[in-house]
Amino acid sequence: PAAAALPHPAAARRPGAGVRDRGGPLPDPSLFTSLVPSSSADPPGWQELLDADGTGTGAASSAPTKAAGSASNRSPSRLDRVRSGGLSLVRSFSNDEQYTNNDASNGKDAGGKSPERDRPATIITTPVLLRRQDSDDAVLSASAMGGGNGNGTGGNGGGNGTGGDGKSTYEMISPKADRRSRRRLGGCRCWIGTLLFAAVAAAVLLALYFTGMFGTSNGGQEASSQFADDFGGATTVADDFSRTRSPTGAPTSAAPTPAPTSLPTFPPDPPRDSEPDRCAAAESALASPRHLYPTDGAVVTRLAYGSCYRPERQISAVLWEDVRTFRPDLFLWLGDNVYNAGRDMEAKRRGYNEGRADPPYRLYGPVADPPIPVTGTWDDNDFGEGDGQGGDYGCLASSQAEFVHHMSVPESDPRHPAQGANQRFGVYASHMFARPPSPSAAEGNANANGVHVINLDARSHRSPTRKERGPPCEGALSTMLGDEQWAWLEQELLTKKSTIKVIASGTPILAPTTRERDPTELCACDGPGGTFDAANDAIGEGAAYTGTSYEGWGEVPQERTRLLQLVQKSMNAGMAKRVIFLSGEQHWGELMAMKIPENAGAGGEGNGAAQVVYEATASGIDQNWIEDIANSHRVRVRSADSRGDGFYDKECNFPYVRDGVAYNDCADVFGSGMPACATQTSYDDSAVDGQWGNCLPAEQELVPRNRQRYSMENKCADSYHFTCSAQANYGTMVVDWDAETITLSIRTPHHNSPMASEITVEI
Repeated sequence: PAAAALPHPAAARRPGAGVRDRGGPLPDPSLFTSLVPSSSADPPGWQELLDADGTGTGAASSAPTKAAGSASNRSPSRLDRVRSGGLSLVRSFSNDEQYTNNDASNGKDAGGKSPERDRPATIITTPVLLRRQDSDDAVLSASAMGGGNGNGTGGNGGGNGTGGDGKSTYEMISPKADRRSRRRLGGCRCWIGTLLFAAVAAAVLLALYFTGMFGTSNGGQEASSQFADDFGGATTVADDFSRTRSPTGAPTSAAPTPAPTSLPTFPPDPPRDSEPDRCAAAESALASPRHLYPTDGAVVTRLAYGSCYRPERQISAVLWEDVRTFRPDLFLWLGDNVYNAGRDMEAKRRGYNEGRADPPYRLYGPVADPPIPVTGTWDDNDFGEGDGQGGDYGCLASSQAEFVHHMSVPESDPRHPAQGANQRFGVYASHMFARPPSPSAAEGNANANGVHVINLDARSHRSPTRKERGPPCEGALSTMLGDEQWAWLEQELLTKKSTIKVIASGTPILAPTTRERDPTELCACDGPGGTFDAANDAIGEGAAYTGTSYEGWGEVPQERTRLLQLVQKSMNAGMAKRVIFLSGEQHWGELMAMKIPENAGAGGEGNGAAQVVYEATASGIDQNWIEDIANSHRVRVRSADSRGDGFYDKECNFPYVRDGVAYNDCADVFGSGMPACATQTSYDDSAVDGQWGNCLPAEQELVPRNRQRYSMENKCADSYHFTCSAQANYGTMVVDWDAETITLSIRTPHHNSPMASEITVEI
């Protein structure tokens, strides 16, 4: 509360106020000390984050610093380094938070993609330096934290030198100070490196001996624990998604891939489907701060949304500061709202509590003052035990209770446990928000329903989607929502009129069924000529269309077509002028558009005229997934085919140079007799031989080029609306009721271009 009354750090973002790095201009350092709560009884603020001693008292800015070599791990020159010369504000992770960035060599599945559970966690994408806080000379490169050469294992961060209490601090690091540290090593670097190599080799041999490679013993376990404590408390790390470990912490036969646990203070989760008694309700208190539940009928014109929230990985508060600057009327969480997978409800509650209390979120997120109303849905890592789980999860009621408490859902809501025998199982729900009053009272009353938010639950009742995961497949009978939720959704879409409908899902909807995976691996596939193929054909998506190879509605095309058919019917019945899908899960951001063909669906009866729908995927706070993922429905600046084949799913690369002339639009320069463009260019913008295509006529583009904006940062391919390598991303939606437009954006506040991707469409 004390911090809320002080100037917002965004006010310091003006020329000369800070030093610009890839994360943007830094606030004046004095601003951080001014954000200290007025009393030690208040929640700790940024002073605690900057103070390696962790006192959080607010007196550090005036108290004398301790001399070097004293018991304090705070450098006497730490704050002196906050000056011009290339500074970066980074989060120094304690060493029980280890990460891997192994894009090139992770295990691949049969479809050529890494399994979802093996996704690397690329944490640092900005060129920063991380310094252990117990020594000014222990300088680590960014690659040591998983952001380096792409095939290394995450190194060990700073902690507080006391061994893995799960806390994180922030620190300013100067590249100049780093160079001074390296000069102090001087000519000693060679023999020091030799000794270090020998010591590490000996330690590895000892670890192998004591942990069972050459034998087992209790003494080996003690030695291993001591080795971990020496490096800040790192312990056995389980798989990022399934985290399969035995109750004692020993690895199971599943041999999980080394990756971070989501919250280091959690006890290990059991393997899936074991110890069902662990579904028992949590007993610890619901900690503050709490979310504000939205009020139906409130005016909503600005929405923010995000997913896949890793509070322990945030390197700064810049994303939540950007959310505050945007001033949303509503924030939607789109799943994986924290990573607390498992059957231990006490662990789930702690995960939610810690997610809300994480300093950047507490100081600037939706729980800060003034609070931003929050709604949303869940996905596999907050719903169940992770790893793509659906209706086979055995703790639905208990997990739903934790979600309801986290979202501050009132007891009168049908999802709340207080409803007893009348409780709805599943977190699906809707909100009807108003548009601003019209100058004409009569018109205002007629159009009072502005934005209708519909949160889908694509986990609680979902059938198995991939045969490799089990349990037994359900084939053509596979469902994403279950019968009761489908009946509810039909009522929402066909009986409640609004100008705009926003449909939130934990996984993407418009991304087509992937063609990079054998369809027989998908449970819903019922063979050639079956309902699987018929569903894709009904919406005009033949074998050339493809989408994400990770989780999405495309894995069950029968259900995806059913949803699109229902949306088309709703729009043609006058229940909505525009439908927008919002989704998460993927660890990247992208914008999509799709034209549902006339009378789409099985038989096509009664669905009406063709309709265009749009989707924004915003996923990754702070995490990303760096890979070129094809998506036939991704928005393109200009669409092209492949050398005249007539299938327009390629992105024109502008500018391109052909015969020494640069072109920024389609032109007849490839000998096809039609306007064409380069679909691949070299480093100097020269068109690559053979990589060209005829352009789709501009009037047929679903989003005109003059209604698009984009940056060239953090793109994994030449897809301008596919943002995959940013430190973090979130999305925004702005409704201009006077101009009758909707603007969808993907924002990456850590980088030089905070606006990564944006489209504006007509209502």
